[in-house]
Parts: sequence; structure tokens; C-alpha cells
Amino acid sequence: MQYQPKPLNVEDVARALLDPSAPATDPAIQLLQVAMSGFGYNFYDARNVARSNDQVVRARVSDVLGTAAAGLSKLEKAYKAHAFPGSTREQPYPPPEVMARIRAIDDLRQRIEALASALVAAETPATDSTWFRFRDERTLLQSLVAYDVMLAAGADRLAAAASSIAPADVEDAALAGVEGELEELQAAFTKRRNLLRGDSSPGSGGALQPR
Repeated sequence: MQYQPKPLNVEDVARALLDPSAPATDPAIQLLQVAMSGFGYNFYDARNVARSNDQVVRARVSDVLGTAAAGLSKLEKAYKAHAFPGSTREQPYPPPEVMARIRAIDDLRQRIEALASALVAAETPATDSTWFRFRDERTLLQSLVAYDVMLAAGADRLAAAASSIAPADVEDAALAGVEGELEELQAAFTKRRNLLRGDSSPGSGGALQPR
């Protein structure tokens, strides 16, 4: 009797690839799971997709922050030219309040750049099966996605706040708005790091809640 392979149900295949936690009973699907898990890694596994998405989001957030930092660098130069066009005999140096704001802009720029670098180099969830004996992998990855959403939204708000400041509008209140967004981002990043170390979750009072 000639072997007739059983037609595969597309939905069953997709479910098996995206959620390997539910073992497949169809030998053909089992074989496909093995084939797609070459060298022990299944690119279609929802958990691996979550890890990949985390890296993509962090890279995107880092790029947004880098753009914001570059904008602040331009703002610093433009503000200095606007507030202190040049030295005079009566005013050889910029006024103290101008220098204070220039330093504040530069400090914000440096802190944003540091956070952008830290995000790119941040930890990712371990794939060690022994480690996951003590952690709920699915809950961890769902929490990680929640932090990714908050970081992305926060980075956009920070960039918008920074880009909205014109050289003629530089004042303490405007800079405080950027600082507030940066502090929320830093707090969320710290909580994300603690999450991977087993210390917190987005539902435990984490900063940067969706607005």
C-alpha cells in the first residue's frame, strides 16, 4: 500500500510553531517542529519572537533618544547664539542664567545619550532551561513586552518635548518637561532591568504607565 501523507492543517501548524509548549501529536508537525528548531532555536517560537521584538524595540528607542540628543546639541548652540550673540565691553561673558541653561541642556543631552547606549546593551531573557525552572518564562516575556511598549511611548514623548523647544523659548520650565520625561524613562529602564533579575513587574507600581 502506497504511503499517502496526511494533509497538514495550516492552523495546527501555525499553533504548533508559535506555541511549542503544547506538544503536537501529528508526526508531520512534530517533524516540522524539529526542522524549524535547527541548532536548538525555533525562529517561529512565540518566546523567541518576543526576544527578537524586544531587541528591535530597544534599538528603535535608542535611535529615537539619539535623535533627541542630537536635537538638544543643536538647541544648545542655537540658544547660546540667541541669548548671547557676542561679547561686549559691558558684557564680556554670558550672563549666569544663560550659562546655567546651557549646562542644563548639555546635562540632559549626556544623560539621554547614556540611556540610549544602556538600552542597546541591556540584558535579554536567558534561554537556559535550568534558569526557567525558577521563573515563569511566559509571564516574564509578557512583562518584558509591556516594558517595551512603555519605553517606546516614553521615548516618543521625550523626543517631542525636546524638539518643541525653540532657542527663544528656552527656560527652566521647558527643560523641566524634558527632564521629567527622561526621569520616567530611566525609572522604567531600571524596573525592566530589575524584572530580568527577578525583582519587579510592570504591575507592581512601575513608572511610565500608558497615558
